Amino acid sequence: MMSTMGNPNQTKFQFDIYINKVELTVPSPVYIFVQLLKGTNQVNTKKKVKIDLTNKVGVFGEKLSIVTVLNKSTDITTDGRLDYQ
Repeated sequence: MMSTMGNPNQTKFQFDIYINKVELTVPSPVYIFVQLLKGTNQVNTKKKVKIDLTNKVGVFGEKLSIVTVLNKSTDITTDGRLDYQ
């Protein structure tokens, strides 16, 4: 978690997602990348990796980071914590 915004019901949060590899079966050769979306924010892997029928694994080894605002809801989870959306 990064910081609390001016609104006490909002919190700025950074998600760090590590993309090591993707395994995918495709009928013909394609180039793939990974895209992370949160609301209107998006981030993509820098690499575009070729996969085909014989090579089904694309190795990325990248970290995707996205900063977004989470809103506290008035709901409390069953274990007593606040719920973020």
